[in-house]
Amino acid sequence: MVQYCPRCWKEIPPGADPCPHCGETTDEAGLPFVDRLLRTLRHPEPSRAGLAIDILADRLREPRAIAPLIDLLAQSNDAVILRQAVQGLGVLGDLKAVTPLTLVLHNPEIALVVRCEAAAALGALGGKRAEAALLEATKDPRSSVTGAARRALEVMRQGSSA
Repeated sequence: MVQYCPRCWKEIPPGADPCPHCGETTDEAGLPFVDRLLRTLRHPEPSRAGLAIDILADRLREPRAIAPLIDLLAQSNDAVILRQAVQGLGVLGDLKAVTPLTLVLHNPEIALVVRCEAAAALGALGGKRAEAALLEATKDPRSSVTGAARRALEVMRQGSSA
């Protein structure tokens, strides 16, 4: 089984403490669960980081995850992690995520599935800035993005009339 340092995320020999790379302790026994999950967002194995995203956003609705998830949008190039981070930001519902989600939505270099998920997250967040971003996305050359933007706008409109 491969082990990683929970501080620098480099591979370490089993039971190594301190980490031979960064010199920090690898013992997390006294660290609260949420803090361990927040650290795991930077795990080199996407499945571990993805699980941490799911727990922090979907199950715990942990507001301290917002800033690290926004950071992931700028730092990761893994479409699976980006999609999960976008979904998590939509679930957490903080308007600080509107600008970074807008950047994802309008970036043609990002995987379409992630851009479409950004449209859905913006629709869930709502507000004038999210609506403006979605309206702009209805002009995107990719039909999947325009369709996702239209669906998100419809969700926003239904939510505001309820």
